[in-house]
Amino acid sequence: MTIRRAFTVLALMAVLCGCGRPGDPDAHARQFMQLLKDGKHLAVQEYLSKDMKQMATFLGGVTDQSLNPYYRTGRIADFTLTPTEKTESAVRYKVVVTCTDGKKYQDVLDLKIEDEKWRVSRF
Repeated sequence: MTIRRAFTVLALMAVLCGCGRPGDPDAHARQFMQLLKDGKHLAVQEYLSKDMKQMATFLGGVTDQSLNPYYRTGRIADFTLTPTEKTESAVRYKVVVTCTDGKKYQDVLDLKIEDEKWRVSRF
């Protein structure tokens, strides 16, 4: 019985210790860009930091009208993300967007940890 109890306690500790971790910022950045590519603006808003959400709300939400032209629905053919700066609580990516017309645009995507999750603080 004591071994079972000890195993249960260890398993519970492992689960609880992992809860506060924000996860992989690279995966978060890729998913954010994929949502932009797919035109899923409401889902994009869920990835934004509090400050970015306030700005988006001020602009009427994340819509094609409030986005840079190369981020608008149907314009992104492909994208690449390259981390350029990384700390424990923030990551900056160089974003290269290839549009459906073949033109390429370079931008910056910043993530930061907010409320124990990776959030987009600039794009």
